[in-house]
Amino acid sequence: RAWAGTTRLKKEGSCMSTLRFGERIGKQGVLRPGASGLIFDQAREKVLLTRREDNGQWCLPGGGMDPGESAAEACAREVLEETGLQVLVTKLVGIYTTPHLLIEYPDGNKFQPMTFSFEAKVTGGS
Repeated sequence: RAWAGTTRLKKEGSCMSTLRFGERIGKQGVLRPGASGLIFDQAREKVLLTRREDNGQWCLPGGGMDPGESAAEACAREVLEETGLQVLVTKLVGIYTTPHLLIEYPDGNKFQPMTFSFEAKVTGGS
């Protein structure tokens, strides 16, 4: 089984979420759309990353979409919430998902993530 496996994401000894890998395991959850921002430096040599509070991993700023907002609006909102930077979303880079990943949370929620990744330009903030 090429996809079988489990990874627990932890914060200070407590389990925050569990990543489960398996053949089509995503069907055990619901689709969870989200958005992330790809923000380059002026020379386009470096990308802005944020460090997750729940597991300490580095990632693009982003998160889940809220009802009533577009994927681009979710990207701009999440970047602002996570970095304090205001951005202009300039283009869709890609849509990423896999049916072989399921994220389980301690409250029982199970999601197959689907992420809209956008390039964005900083327009303000600090």
